[in-house]
Amino acid sequence: MNIGDLPNPKAAADLIRSFRKRFSAKKCMAPTQDCQGPVISAHTLSAESMLRPIARDGHVYAVETDLFTANADGATRLVLKGIRDTSVFNGFCAKHDRDLFAPIETVAFMCTPEQCFLHAYRAVAKECYLKRKQAETQPSPETIKAIHNLPDELNLQPSDFALLHQAGSLRGAEEIERLKAKMDSIFQQNDWRRLCTTIIPFADRPGLVCNFLYAPDFDFNGNDLQDFDNVDVDLSHLMITIIPSSTGSFALLSHLDTANSAPTTLVASLINQADITSALVWLVACQTENLALSPDWFDSLGQQNQNLFRKAFLSNVDPLNMSFNQLKGFPLSVPSWQPNTHFSI
Repeated sequence: MNIGDLPNPKAAADLIRSFRKRFSAKKCMAPTQDCQGPVISAHTLSAESMLRPIARDGHVYAVETDLFTANADGATRLVLKGIRDTSVFNGFCAKHDRDLFAPIETVAFMCTPEQCFLHAYRAVAKECYLKRKQAETQPSPETIKAIHNLPDELNLQPSDFALLHQAGSLRGAEEIERLKAKMDSIFQQNDWRRLCTTIIPFADRPGLVCNFLYAPDFDFNGNDLQDFDNVDVDLSHLMITIIPSSTGSFALLSHLDTANSAPTTLVASLINQADITSALVWLVACQTENLALSPDWFDSLGQQNQNLFRKAFLSNVDPLNMSFNQLKGFPLSVPSWQPNTHFSI
C-alpha cells in the first residue's frame, strides 16, 4: 500500500516525519561524558577501511528505507549509495568518534583483542541507539484513528500483535542497554579479553562488509539455541564484523565471556559448513540491515542468487515474516572467498 492510498495521507506523512526525527536524534553513545564538538554522522562501516575497498566509483549497495515511497515490495530495498552516506547514525560526538575508534581507523587490522573489541563495541552502540528508538515509536490509538479517518469516540484497542511487538521492542532495548553497560565497563578497564572472538581469515577480498549483533536462535543444523520466551534471563548475543584487509579479509565473531552456549554453538555450526563463504553470506543476509555489498560482486552473482539474497534480507526487516530455521539447508551458493584456518583470541 502506498501512503497516498490511505484515507488521511497527511496524518500518515506526519507520523513518518516524526519517526525520521526520532531516528535522527543526536546522542553520543561513548562510555565517558567528556564530549567535544557536535554529535556527527558516525560510520559503523568505516568509509576508508571497509567501504572503499569494495566500492565501485565510490558507491556500494546498501539499505535504503523510505516509507513515503513504499510499494508492494515494501519500504526497504538495496540501492547504490555513496560511501560517505552509507551506514551512518548520529551516535558519537566528533571527539569520541575520532578517539575511541582510532585503533581500527588509523591502524591496519592485526587481529588484536582491542581491535576486535572496538568492532564489536561499534555494533553494540548502534544497536543500543536504534533499539531504544524502536521501542519509542509505537503509534498511539489517536494517531491510528487520524490516519484512517476513524471517529474520535471509537475505543480503539491495540491488537495482540501490536502489544507483543511493543513488549518485544522494549525488552530488546533494555537487554541491549545492559549489554552496552557491560561493554562500557570493559572499555574503561581496557579488559579486552573479556570479549571472546573467533576469527576466520579469507585469502580473497569479501563481497560484502557488515557490523552487527543478534541473539542466535537456531544454528545451521536447526538446533534451538536459547529460550526467547524466558523474559527473566537476558539473551546472549553474537557480534559479527566482516572487514577487508591487505591480504584478503576477516570475519570476526565475538561474544562476552559471560554468554551462554548459543554464540559458540552457532559459530561452530558455521565453521563446520562445507561452504563457509556462502553460509556466512546467508547468515548476514538473514540477520542485519547494517551491511554493504560490492557492486561488482553482487552484480556477478546471477539473478537466482541475487533473488535469494534479497529474499533473506527482506525477511529480517518484515515483522510479519518471521521465518524460523532460516540457516538450515540454506539455498545460497556464491564464489568462495577462500577461507583459511580459523583461530580464537
